[in-house]
Amino acid sequence: SSGINAEYGVIFLVGLVAMILMRTLRKDYQRYSKDEELDDIEKDLGDEYGWKQIHGDVFRPASSSFLFSTLVGTGCQLCFSALILIMLAVMEKLWTERGSILTTAIFVYASTSPVNGYVGGALYSQLGGKRWIMRYH
Repeated sequence: SSGINAEYGVIFLVGLVAMILMRTLRKDYQRYSKDEELDDIEKDLGDEYGWKQIHGDVFRPASSSFLFSTLVGTGCQLCFSALILIMLAVMEKLWTERGSILTTAIFVYASTSPVNGYVGGALYSQLGGKRWIMRYH
């Protein structure tokens, strides 16, 4: 029963994503096929779409590279901690006594802090940060 419900849920979500993707692609295809019919002068006067609108923002450096690298490092630490906790839970190591999951979560979070320091510090130095040693503290 629960397996069938899960299958129905997955089928529904895949259908929803496919419908949204098809709608977006259909609009883009119509827009680009309309652009092919225009001559060069009309293309230059028309609005820019898609990548041409955001290409300047994509390669722009972060305004606060220290904060950005800190958030990326913390996100990597949380993902790594969650992955370890899930693996331990699957191996049924956390079901021995009351509160063992919380205690293990705190220990794993503290022990994965080097992941935060390494990822955040490396990103900060790649972004041209001058106080990269301060990022490790």
